[in-house]
Amino acid sequence: MLSCQVAMSKCYCYNRCQISEKRQWRYIILDDFENDYEKYYENKYAVKNMPFPIITAIIIAINVIVYLLLEIKGSTYDVDFMLKYGALSYDRVLYHHEYYRIITSFFMHFGHEHLLSNMFVFGLLGYYLENILHRWNYLAVYFLSGIASGIASIMWNYYQGEYCVSVGASGAIFGIIGALFFLIVVNKGRLEGITFGRIILFLILALYSGYENYDVDNAAHIGGFISGIIFMAVIYIGKIISKKMFSH
Repeated sequence: MLSCQVAMSKCYCYNRCQISEKRQWRYIILDDFENDYEKYYENKYAVKNMPFPIITAIIIAINVIVYLLLEIKGSTYDVDFMLKYGALSYDRVLYHHEYYRIITSFFMHFGHEHLLSNMFVFGLLGYYLENILHRWNYLAVYFLSGIASGIASIMWNYYQGEYCVSVGASGAIFGIIGALFFLIVVNKGRLEGITFGRIILFLILALYSGYENYDVDNAAHIGGFISGIIFMAVIYIGKIISKKMFSH
């Protein structure tokens, strides 16, 4: 269950059609190839020889700093406070055109447990992916997956008629999982230290937890996961094409 709980962002919401009768917030956890690629697959060097994941460390540091700054100004458990400082809700994006919230929201967390659990999983998985990809590709997968998951969450909540205020890095984290899933498939079922079975088990537990708990936004998770696969496939195919072009 640890894996399920860590890769989630959090959201408070209430059913839009019940606003006049019941204005209670529902507590939601949405969440809550360059050279290294070739070395990793061709030479099969061990995980212990991987360089320090500087980009992953920087992203974690930014999340921690944002959390501390928000705690100094108020409470990260306060929905209105978090909404004021950049949390995600479809009405602010669709009606007020505050598109920046799609990005700011995945650097915010509801409480220290939410922050620590998300960063723990991100640190473990990001460690692998950063040392496989070029750093710019790694950043692209993380940010674009986070953005895609936010859009998926907005669309789902809008069409479901639920008003949610959400934060958390889960969408980007599921993008990392999707990218690793793609690489495991093309690498015939295994990366160093990560197997196809482990990734599938993680996904099953995470999504099962989401369906068992009404306060989990599976749309964000699934959106992040699928986008991670797509972006990783684009990077992979692009590398193959560039190799063929320069080989002639």
